[in-house]
Amino acid sequence: MTGHHHTPKSLAGDAALALFVLFTDAIGCLTVVVWSWGAHLSSRGFALWVLLLAGLILASSFAFRFGRVPLPVTAGIQVVAGSLVAFGGLLLLFGGN
Repeated sequence: MTGHHHTPKSLAGDAALALFVLFTDAIGCLTVVVWSWGAHLSSRGFALWVLLLAGLILASSFAFRFGRVPLPVTAGIQVVAGSLVAFGGLLLLFGGN
């Protein structure tokens, strides 16, 4: 199936892909919230799942930056999103409550 994967060749295409990837990150966050609520997790368990999701987002930023075709805009957006999710997870974990 070679030749079926199209990566953006312009900065505008990279930015459009970054918006789509950010949308999928938001769906991932919503999934963690709904699943955690349904499983009646403690705040600590929820924080650990949020931190796991942040790790996945940050790992994907590495893949976007150092993959076969570097996508710097998408990688940058993923770093920002992963950092914000990780910060939220750390606040949940160490913020008391």
